Amino acid sequence: MPAVVETVVTSPVPDQTVLTANIRSRGAVDIRPEASGYLVSIAVKSGQRVEAGQELMQIDPARQQATVSQSRALTAGASAELARSKANLAQLQASLEQRQADLTFAKRQSDRIAGLYATQNASRESFDEASAGLKRARAQVDSVKAQIDAQRAAIRALGAQVASTRSSQRRSEVELAYFSVKAPVTGLLADIPVREGDRVDPTTFLTSIVGDEGLELYLPVPVRYSSKLAAGLAVEVLDDDGTVLAESALNFLSPRADEATQTVLAKAALPTDNPALRVGRFVRARVTWSVADGPTVPALAVVQVNTQAYVFVLKEEGGAASVQQRPVELGPLRDQRYAVASGLEAGETIVVQGVHLLRDGAPVQPTPPPTATTAAGETPPPKAPAAKPASGDGSGATAPTEETAE
Repeated sequence: MPAVVETVVTSPVPDQTVLTANIRSRGAVDIRPEASGYLVSIAVKSGQRVEAGQELMQIDPARQQATVSQSRALTAGASAELARSKANLAQLQASLEQRQADLTFAKRQSDRIAGLYATQNASRESFDEASAGLKRARAQVDSVKAQIDAQRAAIRALGAQVASTRSSQRRSEVELAYFSVKAPVTGLLADIPVREGDRVDPTTFLTSIVGDEGLELYLPVPVRYSSKLAAGLAVEVLDDDGTVLAESALNFLSPRADEATQTVLAKAALPTDNPALRVGRFVRARVTWSVADGPTVPALAVVQVNTQAYVFVLKEEGGAASVQQRPVELGPLRDQRYAVASGLEAGETIVVQGVHLLRDGAPVQPTPPPTATTAAGETPPPKAPAAKPASGDGSGATAPTEETAE
């Protein structure tokens, strides 16, 4: 019978593994309030783009505003008292200068009268009066100095009080600002699960913002691949049907393994212009560990018997051609071609169409593969059933898997 044949050639065969990964945003942040109270307004909607610093929600600030007003009044009162004490100190310092001048005059007067009294040119009464005046002047100076010391102590105490009230005022004003929930980054708002009138506290999740910093692929790699893992390895993000959504390379490897999952976290940057790549989505990630040349065969050339994959190899003896059913170990399927791990060498010729009609040792008439366009009126060759490489579990025939999946 006619048999379409093809010579086995070597092609680049990648060593790949498909793992489960998660897409995250490098700028995604969860929004929680820093104050407690009832929501009085929500100024944005889910999916809306917001700018950093834009108000998102307002928590009822009435009680905190009263606290701020009280702290401001206390600060104002303490500041006014401090100002009065400083003014009193200035007056006392001016009075001290006057009292020191009086003391200087009283001392000179006392010295003059004492000289006159010694020469009997002044009466005892004048001498006693001058001495008493000097004592009064000294007492007045000492009194003013004591008042100045007390006033300075009062100013120090009032200064500490003003500093304390100002600190309380600043703290209350900062806390008042927390009642206005603002966007910390620029980006798109996710769902808003709260409503106006809800009571919230610092543990309440309000919403999240997906920032503009870009997307990242979070890929937990089992520790058994640690010897292969390296920065720069190519990684492809796959859809459920195997479609490549994005291509990237590993740019981060965790220096330690997760004790609970026994995986090593790897990361890769992802483009932001693909709507299929959404934050939080789980995807399949195909990591290419290495690429080596090896034989490949068309998927239609493989036939499955129970759990063993076979190909039909062309044998020519004495001008007659026949086929030999040979077991092979298959690698991953890529572009409708299987890599052959063992059982077949480059340069051998195999049947690539109609293999389900053949048996071991059957005579054939080899023909080259048809061109891409089938001639008019020609019946295209039947498609062989999908095959699956041997797994050794004794199950019935099923289609081979495309990649190694984790």
